[in-house]
Amino acid sequence: MVQDKFIRFTGEDKDNCLLFQGEIAQNTIRAAQADGSWVCLQNCHLACSWMPTLQRIWETIDNNNSSPGFRLWLTTEPSEGFPESVLQNGIKLTYDPPVGVKRNLYHLYMSEMLRDPHVFESSGGRYKEFSRLLYALCFFHVVLQERSSYGPVGWTSPYEHDDSELFTSIQTLQAFLNTDKEISYEAIQYTIGECIYGAQLTDEWDHRILITILHDFINQELVVSQNYIFTEINKVYSVPSDITHSACLQKIESLPQDTEAEIYGMHPNVDVIQKINNTSLFIDALYLVHGPAVPTKISDIEDVLIDTCTILLEQLPEKEFDEKAARKKYPLSQKENLNNVLILEIDKYNKLLKTIRMTLETIIRTMKGQEIIISPEIEDSVSSILKNKIPASWWKVSYPSTKMLGAYIADFSKRFQYIMLTSPSKNNLTYKKQWKISVMFNMAYKRVFIAGYIKEGK
Repeated sequence: MVQDKFIRFTGEDKDNCLLFQGEIAQNTIRAAQADGSWVCLQNCHLACSWMPTLQRIWETIDNNNSSPGFRLWLTTEPSEGFPESVLQNGIKLTYDPPVGVKRNLYHLYMSEMLRDPHVFESSGGRYKEFSRLLYALCFFHVVLQERSSYGPVGWTSPYEHDDSELFTSIQTLQAFLNTDKEISYEAIQYTIGECIYGAQLTDEWDHRILITILHDFINQELVVSQNYIFTEINKVYSVPSDITHSACLQKIESLPQDTEAEIYGMHPNVDVIQKINNTSLFIDALYLVHGPAVPTKISDIEDVLIDTCTILLEQLPEKEFDEKAARKKYPLSQKENLNNVLILEIDKYNKLLKTIRMTLETIIRTMKGQEIIISPEIEDSVSSILKNKIPASWWKVSYPSTKMLGAYIADFSKRFQYIMLTSPSKNNLTYKKQWKISVMFNMAYKRVFIAGYIKEGK
């Protein structure tokens, strides 16, 4: 019989503790090689300093010094310290967390903790109250996790609400039910919301959202009412009347596969944003796997890059803004706030135009062999242009845009011409003082209107 041996790295800062764990792991691996047992090293991302030793051990393992039944299992989160040779030569298994309320709830109720009948028996004789609050607590945990998938719309900062927080909350709920004669819902809300889930929140508005959501899931009405629903949008999201473990699983099976954003307390339009982001991630993954549709010969790729960069250069504005002339004609002053925004726009557009032109000209010279040294920035730009995407160096000085490369350049030229007017007769530049919207720095334009309104009010 194969015997499993588990070594868990705790990731403590004390070097002697980590070395001690590493020594145990090394001896366990050597012993398992001899007797043909299995070894599992958990949380390898917490022992980055020991990973070079693991790599050396891995390189010495072969059929001559190992039993046929020997297996080495490693668990880790994505980490730069994990050895690439071990990752490339091993069989990789990845776990993707479930998506949606139905799948997440099913995952939680099939976990070891919630399948254990002793969990329900240790509620101090309050089986009904505990089971209903447990279902609501799991639903609350899923809502927090799903909001994270919407990016900044869900939470202003990325948070990881893992299952350990839920299990800690369940133990806290059991403690309150076992010790208090009357259930103190305010104490439960404070402990779970402030101490457990709210401990990692850094934004005040995120904190307020979490507490508001928690009050909908942990309250007295949920325990008393037999028809308590979490949202009016879809009444299927309710607490089951039968609160046994099997009945809860049947209730979860009846939930819809796709969950509306309103269940998470958000506007329906955020579903569109999430689908767009998921599609972009999927397309990027396809690019990484298959690469862009470009010619296979190097000479053909060079010709494509030269032609593409030349076409993009022709679409760019010929001249930059004359910032000195603009400052002279529209001087900065407190009375004319729009002048300040105009100068700011001119400066930003000049920087963006210089960056785009310099990148395209450098790529053309490089492809023609006029420049030999290629910087990582140019390599990234070449890769992005072949994928019809905006290079990262442009994003640093650019305005927000969801367009592809060709449409982005055309849009940039139109924005540029929106501010600048060329007079063929005088061969100089004049500037629009009043324009409908600020095309680069939107917040500055908004603040100008607010400041002007305040001054007029005075």
